[in-house]
Amino acid sequence: VNVQPAGHVFIRERVTLTCGIESGDDWNYEWYKNNNLLRDAQRKKYEISNVDQTHAGDYTCKGTQSTGRIYTHTSAAVTLTVSGKPRLRVDPQSSVYTGDTVTLSCEPQYQSTDWIFYWKKDSQYINNHQSTFSITESHPGEAEFSCIALRGGYQTEDSDPVRITVRAGKPRLRVDPQSSVYTGDTVTLSCETPYPSTDWIFFWKKDSQYIDHHHHHQSTFSITESHPGEAEFSCIGQRLNEQSEESDPVRITVRERPKATVNVQPAGHVFIRERVTLTCGIESGDDWNYEWYKNNNLLRDAQRKKYEISNVDQTHAGDYTCKGTQSTGRIYTHTSAAVTLTVSAVKVKPTITSNPEGAALTGNTVTLYCKLHQSAGWTFYWSKHTQSSENETITNVYTISSVSLSDGGQYWCRAGRGNPVYYTHYSDALWVNVTGVSSLGAPVSALSLLSRLMAVSPYLLVSIVLGVKCYRARAGPDEENRT
Repeated sequence: VNVQPAGHVFIRERVTLTCGIESGDDWNYEWYKNNNLLRDAQRKKYEISNVDQTHAGDYTCKGTQSTGRIYTHTSAAVTLTVSGKPRLRVDPQSSVYTGDTVTLSCEPQYQSTDWIFYWKKDSQYINNHQSTFSITESHPGEAEFSCIALRGGYQTEDSDPVRITVRAGKPRLRVDPQSSVYTGDTVTLSCETPYPSTDWIFFWKKDSQYIDHHHHHQSTFSITESHPGEAEFSCIGQRLNEQSEESDPVRITVRERPKATVNVQPAGHVFIRERVTLTCGIESGDDWNYEWYKNNNLLRDAQRKKYEISNVDQTHAGDYTCKGTQSTGRIYTHTSAAVTLTVSAVKVKPTITSNPEGAALTGNTVTLYCKLHQSAGWTFYWSKHTQSSENETITNVYTISSVSLSDGGQYWCRAGRGNPVYYTHYSDALWVNVTGVSSLGAPVSALSLLSRLMAVSPYLLVSIVLGVKCYRARAGPDEENRT
């Protein structure tokens, strides 16, 4: 048995089975299907003009002569397989979004290299004749695809259709600003769908919970966080009966806004012609631009970390603040607390005192104090009438340990600060009196000395007193002449 076009055929194909006998042609023919005699098949060729699945089976034949007394061997069986429509496969079979590539494969039930294929989209032919067909949809929507296989003059049925639904792809979530975010900053989130349209509405999530906000259906969403912390945001687009995927989440970290502080040197209370340096300290990083304000008015000439006034006068008095900015002012610190600069026109004069007051005994310690009530940052300078140079201390205390008679005399003090140094007036003079020590180790006072003299000779004491009176009587006219 020979079968044409092949043992594997398709519904509605024409099949011809030929029974070939090797000796002669004067034969009668018998055809069998699955060993059952086919009564309507008595020729050399058995033709099926419009094959269907009922024709599938094993076919054999044999030849007979002389009313069946002469016959051939029964042929070997030829199996006729009848296949129907091709199978249409789709990859991927999961959800398809705009921008995805979908591959359609048309698979006839009988594989052959001489098939050509026709594709249909929504019942319209597509110009493609390969067994696989790839599409990339840029717009959401639905379409129905099918395929047909053609071999020679035979065409299969249409495959069962496959409906492909293309949904809007994953939106892209943008954040502005993308740099550091601090408490009080406003952050704008933008949900951008791959397929722009005016009829999209949007849903926003914060930490996987939908946000109940009067702008939650808009494509942009702004937040202002007053507390430090972290949150994760995402968005979903919806249009008619179509919903996009959820965007990739964006994590926003809100940090405490940095604080600025103003430090003033030498002090907040200064004097005319002193040098003043104000420093703006910011607790995080150094990459800041600086703004200085005096009485809440921006100082245009002050844009550095340090604001220096080289020769202060009373016009510089006021309240000073500063703050730091980055990225053209979009990132900024808290404004510092105000530092008040007071400028005095009158040069200050310190007061000098000693401990102990009055006479000091040799061998004891004398402490001098230079008292100055105006502000801080002073260095103190000490002078004595018998010295050409000044002694310097960083505090207002000058100590003379184990004083001797040579330490007695007049002392002055003054204070200075800054570079160049601004000096105060000198204080009034302070007399330091140093007295001796008795042979017994006790100090000899004037009262003690007079008591001892009276005990030795009352006459000697009277003579001394009379002598002093005579001296004063003689000196009186001279004093009147000098005045």
